[in-house]
Amino acid sequence: MDNIIQKKIDSGNGIILLPPGEYKGPFFIDKPCIMEGNGTTLWNKGETVLVINSDGVTLKNLRIELTEPTEDSFALCTSSPVVNENVEISGRTAGFGEEDTVPEMTEHLKITWETIIKDNNH
Repeated sequence: MDNIIQKKIDSGNGIILLPPGEYKGPFFIDKPCIMEGNGTTLWNKGETVLVINSDGVTLKNLRIELTEPTEDSFALCTSSPVVNENVEISGRTAGFGEEDTVPEMTEHLKITWETIIKDNNH
């Protein structure tokens, strides 16, 4: 895990501005915030990349990538609705409303418009 990014998440007071580059997860968001990337990729190999356990989270200008997925790993796993703007996801998702993926479906999802993802109880 890249401690620089998790420290930004933990100490952020509403807006988390991520630096350019690639950062290895997992990462955990447990409070409302806006996470904004700047040529930023969050990734993990064989384990979940980003877990969101809070309402009021917005993701902007990010790439989230799961490499070498396993049966139990996800690019993004959330228990609450998430607002997305220009977020590209490569890998399976869970709790991501109508955008949920499962192993038999596509492994790549790209969201390029602002969307509110509704919790579908996953």
